Amino acid sequence: MSYRVLICDDHWVIRRGLRTTLESISGVEVCCEAADGATAIDQTKRERPDLLLLDLRLPDINGLEIIRRLHHECPHTRVLVITMYDSRETAANALALGAAGYIMKTDGAETLVSAIREVRERGCYWSESIRASNREKGEVSFESGRLSLVTPREIEVLQLLADGRTNRETAEALKISPRTVEAHRASLMYKANVKSWADLLRWAIAHSIVPLS
Repeated sequence: MSYRVLICDDHWVIRRGLRTTLESISGVEVCCEAADGATAIDQTKRERPDLLLLDLRLPDINGLEIIRRLHHECPHTRVLVITMYDSRETAANALALGAAGYIMKTDGAETLVSAIREVRERGCYWSESIRASNREKGEVSFESGRLSLVTPREIEVLQLLADGRTNRETAEALKISPRTVEAHRASLMYKANVKSWADLLRWAIAHSIVPLS
């Protein structure tokens, strides 16, 4: 079954470029395009794509508001932000609202392909350029061990996932939704400054959050 993607960007040239890259990925299908937020929301509700590739700067609705709405109204569709904003606050807001990933338009096709593959496997992805920007600004780094930023709930989620439970099983154990589990995992990846589940697990082991099995 194809992994269906909706592209939302107000620039036709960018949408064409994104479509070309996505259609080069085996098993990925671009089901539709949108040039504004209202259209993206309507198409998401109608077409139920697996992924919305979303620019944040749109002519009508702010991209963060779109993430918020779809998180509740279309939980089947995950959101991968592709933007020019390298702001820590913007990225943090996006993940808090339910985004599955955040990459830059300047990252290139290879990063986009990696992000799509990671998110497709129910993971989360934060581009190296965002993580590098955080390191330069003195934000959370993989090496820092600033665990004070990690919440008790995030630790619970991480420990259950590391124990081999699925998002759904973790959600049932904690009496939260699977999408909330995903949001916690994305938040942890951002705070640990890593871009894959494997990196997050190594970070958790290094800081004694989960045991070395």
